[in-house]
Amino acid sequence: MNDLIGLFFWHFIADFVLQPREMAKNKSKHFGYLMAHCLIYSATFWVYLDIKLIGIMFSSHLVIDYMSSKVTAGLWKDKDIYGCFTIIGLDQFLHSMVIIYVWYFIVK
Repeated sequence: MNDLIGLFFWHFIADFVLQPREMAKNKSKHFGYLMAHCLIYSATFWVYLDIKLIGIMFSSHLVIDYMSSKVTAGLWKDKDIYGCFTIIGLDQFLHSMVIIYVWYFIVK
């Protein structure tokens, strides 16, 4: 169980603390920012995961954030705060499902 808590802790650090405002703001417009975010994100899990599982974290984060950042960019522009936070909530739910999936392989 401690591994699962650790994965969620590092997810928080990687997805929020280590993502500067400029990166969060520009990852929907410039693929380089999104790639940098996903590389930093997945690199934070090196303590817990082997390279295959880090690859799963990287690729899933890239796909999820690519889609959610494109949608939220339009919602922020339209000042649809409710819609934006709904998509951010879905984004975090999907990341959580990936974390639980990866954790399963750690404890298995």
